[in-house]
Amino acid sequence: MTARPGTRIGPLELWGFVALLVYPWQGYFYAPVKSATPAYWSLANMALAPLVAFAVIALHQALLAGMARGVGDHLAQIGIGVGPQLWPRRGKGARVVVRLLPVNWSHAQFTARARGQRARTAVVHIVAALVFVGLIALDIALQPASWSASKVELGRRLAPDLVFVLCAVVVTLQSCVVGIATLVGASSGVRDSVLKARRLQGAALFASRAFLRGERVEALALARAGLEEDPQNTLLLTIMAELLVQLRDPTAFDRLVELKERTPPSKLRVAVVNLWAWEAYMRDEVTHRDEACELLEVLVRGEPDNRSQLDTYAHMLLWAGRDAAAEPLFVRAEASAPTASCRASSACGLAILHARRGDFASARRWMMRAREHDATNMMLPRAAALVEVPGTERP
Repeated sequence: MTARPGTRIGPLELWGFVALLVYPWQGYFYAPVKSATPAYWSLANMALAPLVAFAVIALHQALLAGMARGVGDHLAQIGIGVGPQLWPRRGKGARVVVRLLPVNWSHAQFTARARGQRARTAVVHIVAALVFVGLIALDIALQPASWSASKVELGRRLAPDLVFVLCAVVVTLQSCVVGIATLVGASSGVRDSVLKARRLQGAALFASRAFLRGERVEALALARAGLEEDPQNTLLLTIMAELLVQLRDPTAFDRLVELKERTPPSKLRVAVVNLWAWEAYMRDEVTHRDEACELLEVLVRGEPDNRSQLDTYAHMLLWAGRDAAAEPLFVRAEASAPTASCRASSACGLAILHARRGDFASARRWMMRAREHDATNMMLPRAAALVEVPGTERP
């Protein structure tokens, strides 16, 4: 489920923006003795309001994220505020964007389960609204004077407790609107299409996470479930192909050839080309070797710091017999690749390279490094076949 787009300012956002500007001046305009309430306190509370609003929205999003995780979903693409983007950041499993005006929020609630998706999305938002209603009631109950009288304090002191009520009311109303709209929108084709998109993205997200945990069977099941709903989803097809490569499925290469031809230029195509070239190398599809070298050279020029592509390109060069060009690339990838699998692959490449030169002592050392990085790496058998020749000791 997604709230309003982060760059859109609609009626609810406009109301919230006006409230942030006007509300802090109540103490100045409605004080019994106007001369006793200097304007600078109201001005200070007006300046404080956006900061409190940012904190309240962040708390609301953290609450939604925790509740979504509790029902088996995942909150991603979190937006705080509307208008121009100020601070984008990709955290663990979510991308957070802070925008200029803290008068609304946006996010996507991903799931891999169609059953109960609408109800779970609505419940998460409505329960979050009820939590904020409780916080508002507690804040008002703790005021020393009546709520009407306490508003005069906005003109007499810095009052974050009173500004909090305003911001919490705005966020609560927005959360209620999204939750109720999710249930009421059951007959809306557009709303259904949004939920479907979230399921497909959720299937890709959860499949990727299961793959990274080493749970390949679960990842494959999630990817297949998503493809049953949308057989042409390129992201899920790519994840499926990568899983089949890891599982050494004989259909993986044909799937990748098809994906390479149909995927338009994008980051996803970069991943597809890298995976296709790797599988061509592992299967020794010599007819594709020159094309693979050319495409990987282009990718490495475009992203010289991408260690996965650097490792694949080095293997392409090794495959083509260009050992001298491959060696420094393997060294760079092995030293700084972010994943153990990539470091092990580069170490295996260096082991093969040294074995070709007849330097079996160095080759065995690199084999040992490869096993330290990833003892189950798919390159190990290929490297071992060259390094651990008869008459040499296994490291």
